[in-house]
Amino acid sequence: MVSSLKHVSVNPTQRGGYVALQRTSAMLALLGVSFLLLAGCSEDEQPQPQNAAADMEQLVIVGEPGDLTMRSAIEARFRQVRSAGIQSLEAGRDVLLLDARLENPLSITEPNHAFRQAFDAGVPILIMHMDDDFERAVHRILPSLLDVGYTGLALVIPPRAGYGHHDGSIMHITRKDARSEPWSATNTAINSLLDQLHQPHPARAASSDSNGDSCSSVDANLCSFVQKTPLARISIINDFSADGICLTRDWEYVDAYVTRPILALNFDSTKHDQSPQCPSQIINFYPVLYLNDTVNGPKSRVVSLGMDANLNPGSLSQRDNNAAFWYQTYFNMQVRPAVWTGSDLWLTGIQWLANLPHSANNQHSMTDSTGWSLNVAAKSNGEVSGGGSVSFSHSVTNSLSDWKYIDHTTQSSSEGTPWAFTAMQGFPYAGDSSEDCDGFGDVFNWLGVKCHSLPQGVRYDTIPDLSLATAIINGLAVWDIGSDNNASKTAVFTVSTTTSFDAVGCGRWSKSNFADAPSMIGNTAPIDDVGDYDCGGISFVNLGKSGSWTRRVKTVANKRFEIDLSLLPIGN
Repeated sequence: MVSSLKHVSVNPTQRGGYVALQRTSAMLALLGVSFLLLAGCSEDEQPQPQNAAADMEQLVIVGEPGDLTMRSAIEARFRQVRSAGIQSLEAGRDVLLLDARLENPLSITEPNHAFRQAFDAGVPILIMHMDDDFERAVHRILPSLLDVGYTGLALVIPPRAGYGHHDGSIMHITRKDARSEPWSATNTAINSLLDQLHQPHPARAASSDSNGDSCSSVDANLCSFVQKTPLARISIINDFSADGICLTRDWEYVDAYVTRPILALNFDSTKHDQSPQCPSQIINFYPVLYLNDTVNGPKSRVVSLGMDANLNPGSLSQRDNNAAFWYQTYFNMQVRPAVWTGSDLWLTGIQWLANLPHSANNQHSMTDSTGWSLNVAAKSNGEVSGGGSVSFSHSVTNSLSDWKYIDHTTQSSSEGTPWAFTAMQGFPYAGDSSEDCDGFGDVFNWLGVKCHSLPQGVRYDTIPDLSLATAIINGLAVWDIGSDNNASKTAVFTVSTTTSFDAVGCGRWSKSNFADAPSMIGNTAPIDDVGDYDCGGISFVNLGKSGSWTRRVKTVANKRFEIDLSLLPIGN
């Protein structure tokens, strides 16, 4: 998969003295750029959590997958492991594992291949080291969005008998470095992927489509003439741990009072002497193709793209009146549609039709609706016998709980028609000024006091629940690809997300005294030299400096998906 993850630490806290001036200058330089690309740490550098207990029945392995580390992590979740053979596969008991590097993509859909046998039996399939050719082969029997580029580990869940493609799903573990070799997912991401097997077919909406689009018309029969192709759900699991973008729990010497250094959370959020806090993000897309079929007029394809994002900052490293870190405060998504015309991407001719969520604030729960229309040609014995217009509606419910949504969608511009929105913490951040700690700016200031931080402690009790645990965001966008683009075989969707994580806390004393304490500033403190928190005491003796600290990290992910428009032929 083509994916890039970037990490930015923005820390306006001053350290004092000459070092403070150096740090401030460096931070101002950092604020002058949008994002910095950090190299992903290798797995050897990342502390790995233990695998979950074996909670699934049987793993069936095809051949000898070459990635022993990833294979071992997968096997640990199963009570039994066996090689593929004569024994038949059984849905609800078995999961198939194969290495795409050892298979011919052209053969996996043949009746005697283990992949096809598992798929037809409704058995989930784990695929290691999947490239685009192999993924396109999967799409021959389970069409969906193509996650462009290399995928280290994917999970294919076949649709249930009697259901369409939209009942199935293809899940990918994504990371920054899309290399073909070596590539391995971390235990955290592998377990997140395998956890999806406990609910392989989640109910999303009461509809015949995965997307929940509801059709209505003055002539009820017209809805039955709508030509549509619902596709399988595609899920993206961001592997924060593999990319070295988990959140630090290390401490740094930031100031000194006489011979006693003062500590704060490390400025470099990617430094991990201690086991870090690893967020998790799972983003699901639900694509449906519709035919806009005007009687005696132009035809075009319409793409409806449902979405839900499950965001979790991970188990907070600390949450009390001494410190709170790390909690999520901001999530922005932009999806830009285009089509391939030869060797170029083409933005023109695509028309925005609808999107969700809309802007909202100060609500604990919100049901949001939108709608759009299609033209339908009614046919009898292959001949057009009439037609008209039908209306589609779509509703989503989101829990805000002191968060808010801001709709940035562009309905038409020279840069296309991107769908964009921000979900962000709304309290106690007041207003939209970058000086008010509202999630946009990098200056932490709330009524003259650093966000959630008071001279005597941290107001951890004011941090909203969605910032501390899982935030689920439901949305949708609909575009008409346009009759001018009917000859194009492929539509492209470029997806960019930005997530912010915040931290706040009191200063801590070093356990040791140093003759030249200021020389320690900028170094990471060993854990056995990390002393007590002392917000009020440090602030009092140090003339208000270093009594508290704040941190912010921005993580950026960019991906590209393709959809095969020939799945819905235009016809004459």
